[in-house]
Amino acid sequence: MEIKGAALLYTLAAMMITFAGFAALLLIIRQAAGAPLSALDRFLTRTIVGHFFWIAAGALFPPVLSLYDIPEPWV
Repeated sequence: MEIKGAALLYTLAAMMITFAGFAALLLIIRQAAGAPLSALDRFLTRTIVGHFFWIAAGALFPPVLSLYDIPEPWV
């Protein structure tokens, strides 16, 4: 049984993982171009990637709960 809004949640999770990967790639490209990484660069990238993965996990949590036949109002 599919819950309401599951497609939106799947899309949100996919977008957050994509954005997190993009942020990490930008940091790698910047480092490969020869720019030194500052503590701020590392902090911002780690924070952005961490928050995006938490948002993706939160977006996938309701569909996972619905797999275990938990009533939709509880989800």
